[in-house]
Amino acid sequence: MIIANEHGVRLIQSLVPRADLLAVAAQAGIELPSNVNHADPLASLRAPAQLTEREQVLLEHLATGALLREIADAEFVTLSTIKSQAASLYRKLGVNSRQAAINVAWQHGMID
Repeated sequence: MIIANEHGVRLIQSLVPRADLLAVAAQAGIELPSNVNHADPLASLRAPAQLTEREQVLLEHLATGALLREIADAEFVTLSTIKSQAASLYRKLGVNSRQAAINVAWQHGMID
């Protein structure tokens, strides 16, 4: 986003990757000040989430197509525990279904 006023052009970084800011600045014929954040604000959204060991095990079970009840029995925990772990896993991966979780995990090399 660019805001212009009588003092010049001001770039506001709001979930805009630095490369995009550089492109906008170049089109406007200005140079970004050195204090503009060099970090990519979307990187954390694209980076794989840090999963707990239990969530990683659950993810591997999910990828095999096992039912939640089967996973609970195999891991010697209650179905409620598996459902809770699945909810946490989905939240960390930013998805709301088993297939979406598997797809994201596969894209980030979290499962084979």
